[in-house]
Amino acid sequence: MTDGFALDATSATGPKQVFTGHHALVFYVLNGIYARLHSAAQGRARVPFHTDHDWTSLQARSFEGQLTLDRPVYRIRRMSTNSTNTPTADPTSTRDRLIAAMRDALQRKGFHGVGLSELLANANAPKGVLYHHFPGGKAELAVVTINAIVVQLTAGLQHISHKAANPLQALTVWMGAAQKSLSDSGYEKGCPLAAIALESTPEDTAIREALAAGFVAIRSQLAATLANAGIEAAKSRQLAALIVSAYEGALVQARVAGSVDAMRDTADALMDLVRMHLPNPPDATHTTPVA
Repeated sequence: MTDGFALDATSATGPKQVFTGHHALVFYVLNGIYARLHSAAQGRARVPFHTDHDWTSLQARSFEGQLTLDRPVYRIRRMSTNSTNTPTADPTSTRDRLIAAMRDALQRKGFHGVGLSELLANANAPKGVLYHHFPGGKAELAVVTINAIVVQLTAGLQHISHKAANPLQALTVWMGAAQKSLSDSGYEKGCPLAAIALESTPEDTAIREALAAGFVAIRSQLAATLANAGIEAAKSRQLAALIVSAYEGALVQARVAGSVDAMRDTADALMDLVRMHLPNPPDATHTTPVA
């Protein structure tokens, strides 16, 4: 029990007893009933209940003071949350597990390639929980997952850009991470955004809107990285659009070929193009990936 109540029972004639959980509450109610009946029998005024200011201690009292009866008097107290017998809670929420399962499904099989039962099994979640967190079902989960992926991608690029000496170094690291992820998965896990974008239909309005906004966010972060390096704003937006388009296509080719060669060649060509537009392009020694 991580947080509950315990009840100490004491009397002049018997040993101390401790009740917990629902038993404590039941005995507390019975204690109150007994106190009122006893008071009525003695011709006293009705015994009120009194609670401590923090609601952690409850005792029956009379108007004159502490109620004393020839039977056990019970006191409810809050149990400690530091019990060594308390089971460790799952650090990952059900909602987060569902999002992670959907992301994995988009990378491996696509939105329509994975069934609801498989998705729930991978997330270790019952069906009812899905609709509790995502009333729109599988489609709403996909939208939330798309948004989470975009946030991670843009935040990652922003973090790398702040650490890198120049945009070429930042882009090299960013694209290199995508190559490593694909290779480490045995060329099974592609870009989740590209997968669901290709299989979406005009009826998938919410999904397409999330994807469109996501690609805009990624291009905007790329454009900001380039503009901060001195490239004119309009040209930065154009280069950002080209980088996203070219690299998404290279990733698809690399996945089906089982080789990152297409991604490497595309990255090299894009870096040469970006270098041409930098006002003070770094030499090759300053474009190696950061640690």
